[in-house]
Amino acid sequence: RWTTPAPSGFESPTSPMIIERNPYSGIYYAIWNPYARVPGTSEISGRTPLVIAQSRDGINFTDFTVLEGDSTMGFCYPAIGFISKNEMLVSYCFGPVNTAKQLSETRIRRIQVK
Repeated sequence: RWTTPAPSGFESPTSPMIIERNPYSGIYYAIWNPYARVPGTSEISGRTPLVIAQSRDGINFTDFTVLEGDSTMGFCYPAIGFISKNEMLVSYCFGPVNTAKQLSETRIRRIQVK
């Protein structure tokens, strides 16, 4: 059954986010690029920072943490794989902004969660 569409509270440039539920703990995790201002300009950075947040109900997210914040790089297309109740693998593309290599590499991180 579908509910009436409503704003989620997430704002993001034209880059996809992911929300996944940890099957071991039931906690939801969201990873995305929130809007961020480029320091010293009025420009909005599209793919930096990359942040993660968690939720018990899949609606109200808290504990926002920056995974990647280097403004000279872009980070996008996250994927999540759960290893256990307290560990996950997160992969995403990255690379230097405004170059042919932007988002040309893949990073995989093992993350300990609360």
